[in-house]
Amino acid sequence: MSINRKVFKEATLSSNCPECFANNSIRYTVLQKEIDNKWYYHLSRELSEHMVCGKCETVIYPIRYTENIEQIKAFYLRTMGTPPKRFQLKALSYITLILVLTAVAAGFLAWQRPELFTFAP
Repeated sequence: MSINRKVFKEATLSSNCPECFANNSIRYTVLQKEIDNKWYYHLSRELSEHMVCGKCETVIYPIRYTENIEQIKAFYLRTMGTPPKRFQLKALSYITLILVLTAVAAGFLAWQRPELFTFAP
C-alpha cells in the first residue's frame, strides 16, 4: 500500500519573504492524501500545506509565519474550493467480490435443494 501526497493546488503568494524580503516569491502548495494499493484507490479530502520561499528556499510555514502571510493564505484557501473525494475499487476487488457471491449462492442452493448437486444415474 502506498500513501502519497498529490498536489491539489499550487500558488505564488504576493507577499514578502520574512527571511530574504523577496517580493512574490512564496510558493504555497496544498497537498491531498492519496492511497493506492492492489484492492482500491482512494483520494481523500485530507489536506496538508507546504510554504517555501522560491528565492532563498526557506521553509516559511509554520516557522516564519507573519500575519500578512496568514491573510493571503486564508484568501487562497477560500478560492481553492473543496478537493474532490474519490474511491475506486480495482479489478482484483471486483473478481474477489464475484467469487464470494458465487460461492454464497452455490452454498445456499446446496442447502435448499441438495438434489441439484447429487450425481444420480
